[in-house]
Amino acid sequence: RTLASGTQAELQETVGAHPRLTGEAAGSLETITAAVKRAAPGVEIDFKTLPDGVIRFEFETNHDPRAVIGASVADCGGVIRSLERSEPGLEELFLKLLDDADTGGRNL
Repeated sequence: RTLASGTQAELQETVGAHPRLTGEAAGSLETITAAVKRAAPGVEIDFKTLPDGVIRFEFETNHDPRAVIGASVADCGGVIRSLERSEPGLEELFLKLLDDADTGGRNL
C-alpha cells in the first residue's frame, strides 16, 4: 500500500512537518525562556536544562528566527552557545506518515 508519493518538500507539506530549530544558551532558565519566547511568540518550545547548566531549546518553525533569538538572548545578558536549523529527513517524514495512517489523522 502506498501511503504517499512526491518530493521530499511535498511530503513535508503533506504531513505538516517544519524545519526544527535547536539552540543552547548560557544564563538562567527564566531569562533564557523569556528571551526565546519573546523572539518566537506563539510557538510551542521545549526547554531543558543540561547537566552543565546550559539551557537547550527546540521547536518547529516555518521561518528562521535565529538572528532574532540571538539578539533577544544577548539583550537579556544570556550567551548563545549554538543555534541550528535542520530540515526533517525522509525517516522523520516516513514515521509521521505511518503515524497519520495509524491514527486516521489525514486522508493519504
